[in-house]
Amino acid sequence: MGDSRGFGRKRQIGRLTGNFALLAGSLALSLVAVELGLRIAGYSFELAPESVEFGYPNPIVRRNYFRIDPDLWWVTKKYQLTLANIAENRRPVLFLGDSCTQFGSYPAQFISRVQAVHPYVSAGGKLGVGGWSSHQGLKQLVRDVIPLRPRAVTVYFGWNDHWAGFGVEDAEIDSLQLDWLGPFRESRTAQLLFQSQLAFRNWLRGDRPLRVPPKAFRHNMTEIVRVARANGIEPVLITAPTSLRRGFEPPYLGERFAVDLAELVPLHERYVEIVREVAEAESAVLCDAAKEFERYPDDTLRNHYFKGDGIHPTRAGDFVLAEFLFECFERSPRLRDVWKPFGPDS
Repeated sequence: MGDSRGFGRKRQIGRLTGNFALLAGSLALSLVAVELGLRIAGYSFELAPESVEFGYPNPIVRRNYFRIDPDLWWVTKKYQLTLANIAENRRPVLFLGDSCTQFGSYPAQFISRVQAVHPYVSAGGKLGVGGWSSHQGLKQLVRDVIPLRPRAVTVYFGWNDHWAGFGVEDAEIDSLQLDWLGPFRESRTAQLLFQSQLAFRNWLRGDRPLRVPPKAFRHNMTEIVRVARANGIEPVLITAPTSLRRGFEPPYLGERFAVDLAELVPLHERYVEIVREVAEAESAVLCDAAKEFERYPDDTLRNHYFKGDGIHPTRAGDFVLAEFLFECFERSPRLRDVWKPFGPDS
């Protein structure tokens, strides 16, 4: 009797094991079929920095005018050469920022103004990169700027931070790569599941997220100040000036950059205010260029000091910015030693 019961139990276990194996095999075959189907269809999805969409630079511009960087996502094609040149000839001030710095003439005009008063000062170094946010700026500071040992850095971010992202925030990009999949990274099925999860999350969130939301922007700017100071570098925060006025925003900004064009000016003002608040909270040097440019009439700003986008200063606008920045340096006790000649221990 006991033997028959034991035999029956073994048969049941055998059937369950067989059923489980059949189910597992069916699932495996289904996954193989899905994988083959996705590959035949040419599907692939890999969320890497070089494949994420931004308002600027778009994929074509990024491919033609920038170089992919594993940490900073993209850099100028001469970025490494610029770093090497600065490393060979130490500079007292380095200029960090976005396209307003990369394409702006204010750093050169500022240094010319400094050298008129301090003729022994070596040239500064311009390290701004178009399309960058404070998220990239913080990573650049840690990886590339600290080893160059400048005495001060100017920090000019804000525009790209409040542009709309294409599905992800800047801080999510590194963590959302597929490295965690390990050997399954190339699996099209895993990539499809990952893309579906991302799409579902964005659907729950609703509108396109800002690349760097206000809370993250405050964090980044605060960390830039603290990290710079911890390494003997004095940070100089610059608020981003503009000629944009509510009701007169360029329509193209609503196509790729702003979720709600009507709220662009108040949103920018909010980010400018965050820079002011960080400077006050951290006792950092603030060069409030946004406030300085508000002294000028609207038509002067639009027709003389800013380009048509209301974002990038003209050469004349950069001259005003350079002069204001020079005055800011000259009157700040924290920056009084910036122009001293470098000694062997400095």
